[in-house]
Amino acid sequence: MPNNDGGCQQLDIGVYSCDGVLYRPTTYESRQVYEIVSAAPEEIDPVITASTNLESIDDDPYVLLQLTVPLQRGERVRALQNALNAIGFDVGEADGIFGKSTDAAIRDFQEWYGLPVTGIVDAETANAIGWQLAVQITPELGYSEEEAPADAAE
Repeated sequence: MPNNDGGCQQLDIGVYSCDGVLYRPTTYESRQVYEIVSAAPEEIDPVITASTNLESIDDDPYVLLQLTVPLQRGERVRALQNALNAIGFDVGEADGIFGKSTDAAIRDFQEWYGLPVTGIVDAETANAIGWQLAVQITPELGYSEEEAPADAAE
């Protein structure tokens, strides 16, 4: 966080605003540090927008699904959980909350499919989950395991 030359102010939600950039206090190696919560408005890329200030993940369709604090919630998360359960990656009950079991299922899927194991549902992971779901639930459309992308796990 830039030093406080009067350009920073503490907001009532426990974060600091400095020239349009939001920071929150946290600890790293036993020291208090500040991490960026959001970039300045002119620098925001909607594909990587943080979701920490959304009540529901459905409020912003560009937010990547992942384990965050507070936890992401909404129908997009529930649909993801239902898809993961359907293709054999158990998240438990599809409650619409992206918690530890959903994160573990995403990581397991990414490892199994041969994707980078990040725990983040980016476009590549979402497409892979969609492909596997189509293979599982719509065999009448002619999808088969042999048609899976070349980089899929065997």
